[in-house]
Amino acid sequence: MLGGDRLSGHEGLVGDYMIGSTWGKWDLHVHSPYTHQANEYSATTIDEYANKVISSNLCLIGVTNYFFFEDNELEEIRGDVKNK
Repeated sequence: MLGGDRLSGHEGLVGDYMIGSTWGKWDLHVHSPYTHQANEYSATTIDEYANKVISSNLCLIGVTNYFFFEDNELEEIRGDVKNK
């Protein structure tokens, strides 16, 4: 049934009720401790980095380490943040 403020089977719902727009804090340019140039994180572990990302209440980050990531660097960062 589709009617009034009730929809079913759609994202953006709490139960069957629309919650309206939601906002999230994003940072689309974040370097990690694995960055290969101008590394100001040299004494920071991935665990500390993940804790900082989480404590910043960011919903989304764009990790950029200049020109490239070594094998599994991004996956390690993603896994550590996800497991917190």
